[in-house]
Amino acid sequence: MNRKLPHLSIRYMLFVLLYVAGGWCFLTAQTLKKPELQFVNPCASSGFNTYKVSFSWDPPLVNADNEFVLELSDAGGNFANSTELARVNDMNATFDFDFEFGFPDTTAGDAYRVRVRSTSPEKFSSPSDGFPAYYRSVNQSLTINVINGGVVGNVELCGGGDYELSVYNFPDENAYIWYKDGMEIPGENGASLMVSEAGTYYAVVDYGQYCSSDTASNMVTVTVGESLEVTINNDLPTMEVCPGDNAALTADTDNTDYTYTWYKDGAQVGSPGYMPELTLDTSTPEGEYQVQVETQSGCIAQSNTVQVSAPDISVSTDAGSDVLLLPGETVTITASTTANSPEYTWYKDNVPLSGNTNVLTVSEPGVYKVKVTQTSGCAVEAFSPEVNVARPESFTITIAADENYNSCESASATLQLSGIYAETGGTSLDVYDEYRDAFNYQWYRNGNYLDGRTGTSLAINDPSENGVYTLKATYEDNDMLSNEIDLKLALEETVTIEASDDVLCGGAITINITTNTNNTDYTYAWYKDGEKISENSTTLDIEEEGTYRLGVSAYGCTVFSNELIIQPFDESVITVDASERIIIPEGTSRTITASGGDTYSWYDARGTLLSDSESVTVSEEGDITLRAYMVDCEVVLEFTVEYQDGYIIPNVVSPNNDGINDQWVLPNIYAFNPDVEVTIYSPAGKVVLRTTEYQNNWPESTLTYSFNKPVFYYRIVKEGKEVVRQGTITLIR
Repeated sequence: MNRKLPHLSIRYMLFVLLYVAGGWCFLTAQTLKKPELQFVNPCASSGFNTYKVSFSWDPPLVNADNEFVLELSDAGGNFANSTELARVNDMNATFDFDFEFGFPDTTAGDAYRVRVRSTSPEKFSSPSDGFPAYYRSVNQSLTINVINGGVVGNVELCGGGDYELSVYNFPDENAYIWYKDGMEIPGENGASLMVSEAGTYYAVVDYGQYCSSDTASNMVTVTVGESLEVTINNDLPTMEVCPGDNAALTADTDNTDYTYTWYKDGAQVGSPGYMPELTLDTSTPEGEYQVQVETQSGCIAQSNTVQVSAPDISVSTDAGSDVLLLPGETVTITASTTANSPEYTWYKDNVPLSGNTNVLTVSEPGVYKVKVTQTSGCAVEAFSPEVNVARPESFTITIAADENYNSCESASATLQLSGIYAETGGTSLDVYDEYRDAFNYQWYRNGNYLDGRTGTSLAINDPSENGVYTLKATYEDNDMLSNEIDLKLALEETVTIEASDDVLCGGAITINITTNTNNTDYTYAWYKDGEKISENSTTLDIEEEGTYRLGVSAYGCTVFSNELIIQPFDESVITVDASERIIIPEGTSRTITASGGDTYSWYDARGTLLSDSESVTVSEEGDITLRAYMVDCEVVLEFTVEYQDGYIIPNVVSPNNDGINDQWVLPNIYAFNPDVEVTIYSPAGKVVLRTTEYQNNWPESTLTYSFNKPVFYYRIVKEGKEVVRQGTITLIR
């Protein structure tokens, strides 16, 4: 129902006529009409989600950058947090059109509304009528009461019992509606329903009044029979089975007409039948057991659950798998167990030791373990993991810098002993606390003995002391050398550079860069755009643009200076209040003014100086040249002065290659002008030419047409919005 005309709508033409005939006529503001819904009770889904809303509006016209936006309210019709449904930017001259859109997948409610907003100017339409809308992620029937992979349609309850119906295939939707005998059950909106009354039940996903029916589940008929109860193991919740015991579970209801089905951890055990007692498998008795009893009429009762366990004691020690026994010391190993009334037997190299306690003191190397025997309840025993006790074969020491140290950034640092480890058989034991004061220490830099530098720590405060540090520790007759640390303190130097200028004009002009740092102990390197270009110099002469900085190095660290950005001269700083083509009426003059420079010189085509100020007055056709200077930089600009021709636009062109009137030639004010757009339409209304800076070169010699004297149409628009001329062009051979 788009009412847009081929070129201009009636309302648009009326708007234009009012403007042309009587100047600006103050019209009322735009009217955004109430949107009209092209749907009823939408049920969107991934399979279908395309809807339309019709919209109309009245002039005056909106701005050229306007967009119309279709917005959706919340489920209660409130637009405080509206959702954008669609946006168009090509309907600013069309007063009746349709929005096409899809609903968000969060849509669920019964009182939605839509409205239209224009962006330039910003206005809002009245909201549409309210409507229910739902996005359906489920588009098929629900399945309820699935047991062992099959759908069970009939359920018989024992008197006073209940039963849970649940959704099987889509259990995670936001809300459901449950029905009993065709009537909605109030307040039941979960994925399951506990039933205790006879009736026919089914469920749907809650997609409102109009969108839920397609999700209706299968129906389950519930009947209520005789009362039946069953318990096992005297209703005790747990049972322990000792190794070798012949244990069984017995139901308190014994009837040869009943069918017994036993379950272990939810899985059926054996075949259903008359089996009021279940003998347990003594190899793996552990599990949760339950029995289901069914009468001949179909009444079902579930028993209590019994958790059967077998004794499984654990034994552990507070020692790891490998323990180092230091000279002259002992190791204490303590056992822990879950056994009741435990007895302990310790072993060394698989030989029992005397004593019955959970603690063992070890003074000799060997492989140790403990056996625990439970003496209360089931008689079971278990061993702890083995503990390998050995003497150290050697020691290792490590050093580290303090945590705040950063290479070539910190002004000071402290090195210190960080670890002492006893090693044996691939096992390392941290013995820092025991042996820290038992060793003698000596510090080294670059392999050289540092006189008087003993102890477990070493402070360094001067970058001249940078180097590779190690620590030697002596224990009895053994020497141990630590790891190496390549320590580098930052140079205490702030390097700055400055340039004689920061703008390059090109040519032979050179910029000199210098630094405030001249220490002969340092090495220097200059960088341009991150690449090294020069070394061992405190000055730099440049003739290229780029980003420059200086790196100063000593003692293994480098400090960088500030960055200097040398830029080429920007000729755009010189501006002139005229275009390259200066058009003046014959017999008049015009003053042209430049700015942005220090000095100016204007010359005619013969090189004659016309002016040495920022302005020059021109009154004749010809070429003029401006030479503007800013410091040492020169900018040359060329201009052409032309007389303005008439304003007559030809309406007849004879493209017959006779050299007369072969092209459609526009006045200078329109031709070659980047601010003027020229559009030519064919007799059928199609665009055959649209351009700015029209070159007075239409039509081309290859243009053909099927009838005599065809009439083309043209439109001339200034600065993208003002139609300054329009009319017809007749082509004659």
